[in-house]
Amino acid sequence: MLTEKLIRDLKRTGREQNRSDNTRDHGTGRLYLTVRPSGNKEFRVRRRVLGRWRWKKLGDWPGMSLEIARQAFREEMKKSPYDGQGLDTERAYGTLGDLCDAYCIDMRLRGRVSWSEAAGRLERGIKFPFPSLWNTPAREVTTKELVDVLAYHIQKGSKVQVNRLRSWLHAAYQFGLTAENDPKVKRSAGFGLGYNPVSSIPRQGQWESVGEGLLSPEAFRLAWVEMPKMRERVWNAVPLVHLVIATAGQRITSLLKLRVRDVHLDRRLMDIPASAMKAKKPHIVPLNDQAVQVLKPLIELAHMRQTELLFPNRKDYRKPMLLCSQSALVDDFRKRHGVEWQTSWVRRTAKTVLGELQVSRFDRDRLHGHAVQDVSGKHYDRYDYLREKRIAMRLWGEWLDGVMRGVDIRLRYLDDQA
Repeated sequence: MLTEKLIRDLKRTGREQNRSDNTRDHGTGRLYLTVRPSGNKEFRVRRRVLGRWRWKKLGDWPGMSLEIARQAFREEMKKSPYDGQGLDTERAYGTLGDLCDAYCIDMRLRGRVSWSEAAGRLERGIKFPFPSLWNTPAREVTTKELVDVLAYHIQKGSKVQVNRLRSWLHAAYQFGLTAENDPKVKRSAGFGLGYNPVSSIPRQGQWESVGEGLLSPEAFRLAWVEMPKMRERVWNAVPLVHLVIATAGQRITSLLKLRVRDVHLDRRLMDIPASAMKAKKPHIVPLNDQAVQVLKPLIELAHMRQTELLFPNRKDYRKPMLLCSQSALVDDFRKRHGVEWQTSWVRRTAKTVLGELQVSRFDRDRLHGHAVQDVSGKHYDRYDYLREKRIAMRLWGEWLDGVMRGVDIRLRYLDDQA
């Protein structure tokens, strides 16, 4: 059983701890002391309602003593979970975990390519270190509890990911509020939300900086030549990184969903469907010699395996390869060769190199499939800019070819300008 001395001596361990005040009464609920990863100690009731365990917070220690907590627990047990008191809200409304799951499912149905990343981060950020909070009704989760979650990750050193986690939590609550108040949405019990508890938590702007990393020509040459020798990793992670390089930094999340029918080697084109694009519009990408060199064996292998995806998951060919496979390859590559490399830097480097090769910023944006923001581009201009994109991709291919031979063709353009 719990004692004041035991509660006082409990130290935070970096993970959530639950200690029971064991009364040896089975099936009637139980009083628990929860020690959060932040060190905060709180009394809570755990009780089974409609076949599911539900939690309700009573108060924080030492503001609430053990004696008062036991008295509050006994009063709580006198209440029926169905009579409009006590735990009725826990029976009727979804948990924080239910809300996060529903939000990620909505992202997937809307074709958001980041839905799986959001689902994984929410689970790793809340479900595993804060399991009882994950199972708390979403409407009862307080701003302070969410601040404790973010503070826990800041203390662990995951500073940039704190902003991602905050953004997804905020979006999940906004989804819950909108879904319940939208007359077009068919509602069941819902979440009973009255406000968004994340809104008053400030975003940590000091940890978000505009990316500045650029890859050197030698880094490109090393990745092209040395990565194929690292076959101990997932085999198709290497051609995936090579295709990012060859196509001037097209998004990995888009390339992972490429199917055989999306690539037309005879016309040297690649059609990325709207469902795989961040802007939710189809994107035509011209192919240079390097891209054809990467894609041709992938298509042949897909035909041999009778699969649609060019980058299938090794366990299930119907699903795309996991993004972490590419990340693991790049991590090994960096350690082995001592070179600064991020796959996301390929796009930034391509933007810079093509600008130095006198490709206009507008044409560079079209090559990368950026959304058009002006009224003319959104509503009237239906030209696909394929000719301009072909020119830009040809120049990128020429620059890559020169890099492999130790020649930088940008110097020629700089001499012409001089």
